[in-house]
Amino acid sequence: MISVSETGRKTPMRIYIAKRKSEPIPFDDSKGFTTDELRRFVREKTGIHLHLPGCVKELDKLAAKFMKADKESKEAILEEAKNIMKGLVEKDSVSGKIYKIIMEKVLEKGDEFTKMENERVKKLLNGKISDEKKKELGIRLNILQSFKIPLKEKNIVRNDL
Repeated sequence: MISVSETGRKTPMRIYIAKRKSEPIPFDDSKGFTTDELRRFVREKTGIHLHLPGCVKELDKLAAKFMKADKESKEAILEEAKNIMKGLVEKDSVSGKIYKIIMEKVLEKGDEFTKMENERVKKLLNGKISDEKKKELGIRLNILQSFKIPLKEKNIVRNDL
């Protein structure tokens, strides 16, 4: 399939074709066709856990569990996350702080915080910022995806891959 860009240049259109779906899900390659963007796309659209830069597998699992829990259980999960953070290697400790901050904000502002924060970070990424800040915000965006309840947890059967 070929798409025509705004400049009139013809480029291949990249899509994800889902089994038992009538319409393909287009892959937005405006941020480039990179491994990280492709992983983010697959993870978001399928709920399959793929390691993304800045993510910590143990905290990813807790994030999903956190979002399904009631308020009291969320507080216990936050404490569990803090305990895991104590054992993280230095390179993962910055990410651990992001998980903790997001959990605290969800407790304070409600589950909608993750959606609002996701939109805010995407808007910032589209602005003029340094490469270092883009990398930091990309990691934050990756971690925020961990707080989305995976498709299989929503009782949606996935046989697409």
